[in-house]
Amino acid sequence: MLVGLPKEVDLPATRRRTQGSVNNLEECEPRGANLKRALLLPLLVAGVGVGPRASAQLPGATEAVVDSARSEVEVGRPWHATRILRRLAGDGPLHPPALLLLAEAEAGWGNWTAALVILDEAAWLDDLYDGRGRLLRARALEESGRWGEAADGYTDYLNLGHGRPSAATRLRRTHALDQASREEAMPDLRALARAEPVAASWVALQMARRASEGGDPDRVRNVLAVISDPAALSRAWNLVARAHLAAGDTTAAVESYGVMLPSLSSGRRAFALQSIAELMLARTDSAGALAAAASSFALRSRGGSAGRAARMILEMGDPGAEEALGLSVALAAAGDAPRALRAVQMHIDGWDAGSARSREVLLDRARLLSAVGRHDDAIHEFRSLAESADGDFELKLLKEWRTVRRTQGRGDAVRTIDEWIVERFPESAEAVAVIFFRADQLHDRGDLAAAAGQYRRAANMAPEVDLAGLSRMRLGQIHLQREEFEAAADVYEQYLETLPEGRRWDQAAYWAARAALGLNDEARARRHLDLLRRRFPLSYYSALAADLDGKPFTMDFPEGSEPMAPPWLSGELETLDLLREAGLDEGAEAVVDRLVERSDESLDAKFALAEAFIARGLTAEGVGLGWEIRAQGRPLDLRLLRVTYPFPYREIVKREAAERGVDPIFLAALIRQESAFSAAIRSRAGAIGLMQVMPETGRELARAEGVRGFTAASLELPEINVHLGTRFWIDMSRRFGANMPLALTAYNAGPSRANRWRNFPEIVDPSRFTERIPFTETRGYVKSIQRFLALYRVLYGEDAGF
Repeated sequence: MLVGLPKEVDLPATRRRTQGSVNNLEECEPRGANLKRALLLPLLVAGVGVGPRASAQLPGATEAVVDSARSEVEVGRPWHATRILRRLAGDGPLHPPALLLLAEAEAGWGNWTAALVILDEAAWLDDLYDGRGRLLRARALEESGRWGEAADGYTDYLNLGHGRPSAATRLRRTHALDQASREEAMPDLRALARAEPVAASWVALQMARRASEGGDPDRVRNVLAVISDPAALSRAWNLVARAHLAAGDTTAAVESYGVMLPSLSSGRRAFALQSIAELMLARTDSAGALAAAASSFALRSRGGSAGRAARMILEMGDPGAEEALGLSVALAAAGDAPRALRAVQMHIDGWDAGSARSREVLLDRARLLSAVGRHDDAIHEFRSLAESADGDFELKLLKEWRTVRRTQGRGDAVRTIDEWIVERFPESAEAVAVIFFRADQLHDRGDLAAAAGQYRRAANMAPEVDLAGLSRMRLGQIHLQREEFEAAADVYEQYLETLPEGRRWDQAAYWAARAALGLNDEARARRHLDLLRRRFPLSYYSALAADLDGKPFTMDFPEGSEPMAPPWLSGELETLDLLREAGLDEGAEAVVDRLVERSDESLDAKFALAEAFIARGLTAEGVGLGWEIRAQGRPLDLRLLRVTYPFPYREIVKREAAERGVDPIFLAALIRQESAFSAAIRSRAGAIGLMQVMPETGRELARAEGVRGFTAASLELPEINVHLGTRFWIDMSRRFGANMPLALTAYNAGPSRANRWRNFPEIVDPSRFTERIPFTETRGYVKSIQRFLALYRVLYGEDAGF
């Protein structure tokens, strides 16, 4: 946290230097881009007068602007602070305190190059705030990979002697010394290990890995002797062997792996044996290699090393029929379909003439034939198997057959197989899906009568199947669209009666009430709504029920008491904080894992840890613990709800919302759905950060918003992500009007799909449109955000400024 700017800063009068132009720092790229100092305009540092001491008191207006920038940094908006200070620099040179604040702001959003431009050769580094500028410069040098200078910078800062030396600074210096190949690194590490053994273990692990990559096994052993944390030591298990490999000494590497074997877990022993096999093969010891690979495979027949071992055994050995089957499974799991097909064929070729043929193995062969592109051969296999198939195996066969035909683009064959599935397995989930999607296509074409008939058929085929339940919900919606309110009520009430524990019970109750209101039967509607609220107080449909009543959504839960933290928690959290401050993320993750495991001792321990995680921005871990606490039977209260529905980065959201004219509670609900407030999370599709912004979208928005030097990593910064994500939401909401569900579909599924879906007749009623959204994921997404919006209004809506 930044301290307040002093009214007066005394600097030696002889230390008058020039700085790079702050206006041009905006061109610097975050995270270490090179910037030629020759391109920078000179900027005189103001506030340095004549005489032995010089006053640097800031004018009142200037101080107010700097205070505003400092406030932005303190709440986690350093990029906004840089914009304030750059504008101030346009009116004249900045005083040293403002320059230091600007450097801290630039570093805060990852623009280390700009921070270094400000701090390089600055005369005032040791004079402001106990030399904080000296420390920041060392960090900037570290980020730029100038390890020797960074180590010297950390040493200079520590030598200033301001209070107790920071353990995080000493850890960073040791790491920098090692990266710069300085001899002082090992003595530094040993001294650290005496004071901070856990944190020092993770620096040592980094040093051991570097020595291993450099082919120095003796140094690896010396460094490993310092490691005391079992989790760090576990990760270093094969570094000596790898060091021998890097040095080109395969004999020593084999011996090193061999010495370790008795002490390793089965998985690591399998990995080590396979490594030995590959090293022996490189030394042309085929027999030894094959024996080691066979031993590895016997220990572990799944996973990466299993695939490599299976490949070696298949190519070099003479596996029997049963062994070949195991090899085929491992090779298929490793994605090696051609060799898996060879192995399964070896197994089949080894069958006795009179033995029973395994249908499952033949089905595997058909699957592998398709995987290698031999689709016609796969179809021939399917047809042969179908002659004697029955029961569950026949259904599995038909599903695989359909997959191959779909891969071939044979829609006619897919439809034929679908008919077989419906005819032979009418109560299966697969058959219900065939009829449901047939109804869905009719619904899309506007043929409501035909769609209703197919939905009714799907609903009656297997009522407990999920798509059968969805078919009932869709059938009821068609009745509502046609203002057939009694028919709609019958559909929903029948679900309530026949499936009292159905997963769509709250949905059916709400729409039964809507249908009853269409019949002007308020008493009937009230019965459904009251029961809905009692059974599902946190449901999306309970939130809709409040809107239907024209009343605010409420939750009748007690506040909840503070959990009793276990004695060990504070010390573990100090270690976690130190590791994170020192940039030892791997060690921090290991401590998090250990804390989660240790918290199993009691619900109070788990609860206290969950709140501690959320306070540190580890929201995914905190929310996960919150759900465990609920699952283990703790009664719901508002305190527990604030764990499962947290609101970190609150001030960032509030300020962004105020500047954009957006409801901050809505932004919180959107972020909770997108990322559960996990700042660095990445989706399978590549979306990043709190509001899950795609890098290309972020790049376009950054250009529009003046976020220069943008990279995909910029989206991991909460401030930047919320700034750009909010802009994207505003663009979508302006484009799609006041219909929130439609705008949310655009945010989630893209504007092109939203443009198509806005033509649905249900668009006039946002809640009915939500039920009509075709994609299950997007439909659930829209409902979740509206549910979170209701929950967050209760949990946080009375917060100051909301």
